[in-house]
Amino acid sequence: YAGRLSIRFNNWFILKKNTIIHETELEHATIYLHRKDSVWNYTPIVNYFSSGAPKSNKKEKPFRLSLKEIHLSDIHYAMIDEWIGEDIKGYVGRLDLAANMFAFDKKIIDLQEIRIVYPECTIVEYDGKRPPKRKLTEQEIHADGDTMRTDFIEGWQCQIKSLKLQSGIYSNILDTNKPLPYFDPSHIVFNNIDATLRNIHIVRDSIQIGRAHV
Repeated sequence: YAGRLSIRFNNWFILKKNTIIHETELEHATIYLHRKDSVWNYTPIVNYFSSGAPKSNKKEKPFRLSLKEIHLSDIHYAMIDEWIGEDIKGYVGRLDLAANMFAFDKKIIDLQEIRIVYPECTIVEYDGKRPPKRKLTEQEIHADGDTMRTDFIEGWQCQIKSLKLQSGIYSNILDTNKPLPYFDPSHIVFNNIDATLRNIHIVRDSIQIGRAHV
């Protein structure tokens, strides 16, 4: 659901192979993902667009899409995963993004600044409906020295000059029981998170930060 969506393209973008989105604004939106088994509720949409048209032998120039600015306000997000047993709910009061280069064809993300106000994220973990998997042995766990088996964004180059968070909230709940009256590691909540991160580089499975102030 979206209350308002505005996109400003370059002139005559329909007739061009190089499309530039100068500015995108999204207000009062809700993104809801849900599954009770291995199939997500958005799977029919993915299948529809992935079917595609028959490929032509004629070589065509690649379609290029670049993005300059994104402005979001009052965005709600929910990913309810009953299959795994993990719900992630989030909210963003305001997000402003300015890009030096956001080229989809070249897989390059070069962002000048991201500013996020009133971000909230809550993760709730519980017993899911998926049959339990076989537990790995100690030898299998330590067989691979790298615990990250895939890239964050495979094949992409990503850097962010400045990332600012203001008045953030993060919660991690490991069960559905009520919180204990004393320190309870199953119910962790961080409030009033303010942070400024500079010169962020995402390289394969690693995140490098030049300077951080929290």
